[in-house]
Amino acid sequence: MVPLKIRALATLPLAGLFAIASACGEDSGAGGASGTGGTGGEGGTGGAAPTVTFTGNFGSFPEFEPIEDGEVCFVVEGANDRCTPTGIEGAYALAGLPTNTQGTLRFTGPGVVDFHWVLSTTEQDVALPELWPEGPATLAAWYAQAALATDEGGAVLQVQVNATDPEGWVIELDPATAEGPYYWDGNWTAGDSMLDLDATETGATPIGIFLNVDANGGPYAVKATRGMTECTKVEHSGPISPWKVPAGADEVFVQLDCR
Repeated sequence: MVPLKIRALATLPLAGLFAIASACGEDSGAGGASGTGGTGGEGGTGGAAPTVTFTGNFGSFPEFEPIEDGEVCFVVEGANDRCTPTGIEGAYALAGLPTNTQGTLRFTGPGVVDFHWVLSTTEQDVALPELWPEGPATLAAWYAQAALATDEGGAVLQVQVNATDPEGWVIELDPATAEGPYYWDGNWTAGDSMLDLDATETGATPIGIFLNVDANGGPYAVKATRGMTECTKVEHSGPISPWKVPAGADEVFVQLDCR
């Protein structure tokens, strides 16, 4: 995809069987510690911490082919990743995630870049839109179109604006340690991912691309403005604090809810 990945502007029905979530490294879903004694000296046993599940489907752009042998992980700095393989039609069910926790949903698989979706869990399970991460050739084409060399340690940031009127949004990155934004000038349904190097705001496809985002910079925040309206709310997510580019990420995706 761009992510949606992005392409899907609404939650799609899930297809196929979901894989059973598994931990990468130590399981982070262990039960709580024993409770302390209550009034009168009775001991209590702590229950397991509440968890939630992300479900969705994952494929490649521009081929629009499901990835049935990929992996989806929830990445939180300082914690073990929670991972699951993708199954039929690229379906996944990533269970056992801690509630009210910010991280990134990492998608990896044949033919796609190391792709991270900035999200925060809430106290509810979430069915995410179908996601179509780009392949390396698409990212290389963006750099070539913008006449830029790829900086070592640099990443691509893709920001999608979901709005009733998709045109006229100005997307900003803070701090602005990147090239761009370059606005999408293609028809994603046809696999066209060209950029409009002269555009200063979104067109009919409300996507902005930043290149050479400093992976050692940040923490970063994004916003979209249209006239007097400012939008920072992240779609399908709890509150998001400024974030850093995850280690090894080729592309980071943020989807704003500006409706």
